[in-house]
Amino acid sequence: MIKFKKILQISGIFAISLAAAACSKNGAADNLSSQESVEKQDLRSESVKTKSDATDGKKLSGTENDKADIYVQKLTPITVIHSKKTEQSPESKSLRLSYYCGLKVEDKGYDELNKIFAKLEAENKNELYKYIEHNRDKYAVDKDSEQGAESFDYEGEINLSIKIKRADDIAVSFLEETYEDFGGAHPLNANKSRNFNSKTGDEIKTDDVITDRTKFYETLIRLIEDDERSADFFDDYKKIIKDEIENDSLTWVLLDRGIQVILDPYEVASYAVGQIDIDIDANENPELFKKGFFTDKKSYTKYLKPGYKETLRLSSENEAISVGYDIETNENTDGSNKNYDKITIDIGDGDLEPKTYDLSGFYNFEKDSSAVLHTEEGGSWLYVNSEAEGSKLKVDIFKLTPKDSEFAGSYDGAIWDYLSSPDNFIIYNTENIFGNHIVYRHYFINDKGLPETEDKAYTYAYYEGLDNMMLRSSMKAFELNELDDTVGLEVMLEKGTVFSCVKTDLESYCDIKTNDGKFYRVNITVKGNNIKANDILQEKLMLQQNADSDNYDPIKGGL
Repeated sequence: MIKFKKILQISGIFAISLAAAACSKNGAADNLSSQESVEKQDLRSESVKTKSDATDGKKLSGTENDKADIYVQKLTPITVIHSKKTEQSPESKSLRLSYYCGLKVEDKGYDELNKIFAKLEAENKNELYKYIEHNRDKYAVDKDSEQGAESFDYEGEINLSIKIKRADDIAVSFLEETYEDFGGAHPLNANKSRNFNSKTGDEIKTDDVITDRTKFYETLIRLIEDDERSADFFDDYKKIIKDEIENDSLTWVLLDRGIQVILDPYEVASYAVGQIDIDIDANENPELFKKGFFTDKKSYTKYLKPGYKETLRLSSENEAISVGYDIETNENTDGSNKNYDKITIDIGDGDLEPKTYDLSGFYNFEKDSSAVLHTEEGGSWLYVNSEAEGSKLKVDIFKLTPKDSEFAGSYDGAIWDYLSSPDNFIIYNTENIFGNHIVYRHYFINDKGLPETEDKAYTYAYYEGLDNMMLRSSMKAFELNELDDTVGLEVMLEKGTVFSCVKTDLESYCDIKTNDGKFYRVNITVKGNNIKANDILQEKLMLQQNADSDNYDPIKGGL
């Protein structure tokens, strides 16, 4: 069964989770009701897997790892994209469903993993509809109203989204974050972890990564006890975690330098304590891990949430230090009609004065909108997404040192919903060339902390069923060899041809792929919002598939 986790979502391709503030589990207000307890247990129960018979007393061989031997020399980031669909439940007009779709690796050579993703999506949607069918009593539906039509006491909502934690040529790890709200005191929440071998598509299991479950348990408990929130945990939380490790129901994901364990609300503490994330670093605990999964590079990326502080290394010479920020929204700045929010960056534990800056636009609280990128050379920068006037995406960049912060510059676009490394990360933007689409390029950080790219063209993030185009009239194009970008003979694509966009330089061409698998280059001219091919405005030349149906509609003027 799907596990449910509280999230907020936007009408795009991203989703996030927000942790609740910590407070005591004592008192009747914090106690989980018996009904909620049963629901939570039911939601988690079907995700428990039987442990491999190959283990002996939960201890495995290989605990004498040489520290240097467990690391891989290089992790090559890959591009994983996904979309979201929202629809009305067939069981109730009051119930809104959202679920991720279109999950795939865009890089070549990952066909087996993409097959697993497609199968996973189908299974998840099937489970979602089964769950709805078996819980009709939660929807507060009165089908026998006096008017003879359905009436509803409140609207319900179920979201199944995704949060990618790692994506490279070794492994792809993500959380299925789900959320169920039927109008009670608060929603039901849970995560389910997914860890896959990037090449084979095989699931990566606990025993593939961990050398000794007992030592893993002891290390995890030690790290949990270092968290001040552990004082509010249930009395039997250690037994709960031990049982979950033994029966393979513990939620964990691979990071590039270790693993992250996720403890849901109600799992080891009351709902108010929120979600607990515990990172176990392979460099600090090499005896826990097997070979071939992690890197020992000093560089890292770390998402930050407003109002929370993390202990991070900001330079190669200094020890880790507390880093955080907060957002002052437009309504609270100075009463004027300014089109931006303010950010206050706080370094240290009160010994340094926080500094406040104007963002380029409005901060998006509904996704992970900021991250620290730390380079191998020891530099650290905070990248913050915002939306400027006219829905323009912006990244504001701040240099971080153990003693100060400083504005470094801004860049058009937004950081992707996961960052592989400071040497290879994605900035995306929205463009209206041959329809309204998301396009992206790969970047690295230069010595000034700003993003730099060697990509000459932008790649379209293509979502099947959302981004297909159809010609309203014939269009001239040139045959294209996708392997080396050599242009061939001129051809005429007929009216009714269905295609998807592949790449564009935003100025002179757009490469497309027709539904028969052939590639073509179309020459374009761009003057402001006027995009032409064959001297014909794109609005007159083609239609774009409707996200909620199989119909094709006129191209809209913007995203």
